[in-house]
Amino acid sequence: DSIAECLNYIRTHNYNTIEPNLEAENAWANHVNEVSNMTLYPTVKSWYTGANIEGKPRMFMPYAGGLNVYRQKCKEIVADDYQGFSFAKSSSTPSIEAL
Repeated sequence: DSIAECLNYIRTHNYNTIEPNLEAENAWANHVNEVSNMTLYPTVKSWYTGANIEGKPRMFMPYAGGLNVYRQKCKEIVADDYQGFSFAKSSSTPSIEAL
């Protein structure tokens, strides 16, 4: 499981924060939009698109590319030493062991 691997990586390296960089965040959002635009999801007024909150920008948040594709993308990120993510040690953030 990619999340368990990530938590193990954080523990092993004594990190306590992980953040995506803006480029990776935007690339993922674009990919999610590309995939969802191949479906009818973005065309409906639904909480899936944020339509239930007035003034909220409409976007499709769930990943519609399928679980296998999502898992593969996660594996690629792990294999690429978490490319697109930054890890840090911060004294103001609780240790992952405390969570």
